[in-house]
Amino acid sequence: MILDESDLVTKRESYSQGGNLSSEMLKTFKGCENYSDEEAQQIADGLQSLASLLFEFFKETNTIKTIY
Repeated sequence: MILDESDLVTKRESYSQGGNLSSEMLKTFKGCENYSDEEAQQIADGLQSLASLLFEFFKETNTIKTIY
């Protein structure tokens, strides 16, 4: 899945409005168009879990500071 810079900017703008990565959003990326809805949802859920784990790890190791 290779994206050019303009594709990344467009996707970042559309996703920055909040919310988690959905199966529909995932399927907009090149190479992901042919995933079934179930496959795409499993991948999106896995990426969300990974992001949460990484955030908690970095927060606990004081690598990042939260504003809250």
